Amino acid sequence: MLLSVSQEDDSMRIAIPVCEQHVATVADFADSVLVVDFEGGREIKRELVPVTTGILPARVAMLEDLGVDVMICGALSRPFASMAVHSGIGLAAFITGTIAEVLSAFSSGTLSEPRFLMPGHMQARQWCTRGRCRGRGRFRGRGFDMQPAPGRHGRRGT
Repeated sequence: MLLSVSQEDDSMRIAIPVCEQHVATVADFADSVLVVDFEGGREIKRELVPVTTGILPARVAMLEDLGVDVMICGALSRPFASMAVHSGIGLAAFITGTIAEVLSAFSSGTLSEPRFLMPGHMQARQWCTRGRCRGRGRFRGRGFDMQPAPGRHGRRGT
């Protein structure tokens, strides 16, 4: 599950598009990304990385170059979500809150609590709520915590 960091995980790198001290409302337009490294379930490093382009493929390439395993974000466009998932980046979307609260919830496994979900997205385990997708899009029926492509985790450093 991507909504928490496991104690067994050797390492995990997450990215959070930010606006001031909060998760950016729309990831597509964030001008910076907080990159946080976890080892053994603990935060070991964080870095604020400026986003210098609005071109979605370039944004996804930047996340790939940074070795991001999971992006925790607010809303994001379907093209951005599709590119990220197909690049092997897991998504925890429609999250809201301060960076401190979200990181704490991620570490403790409580990020799926309703208080961290954007209004209108109370079904935390679904990318598309019933009736919205109606067969369109690649995310219909998939879980909220979409898994990255096989072989993605643990690839940093190789």
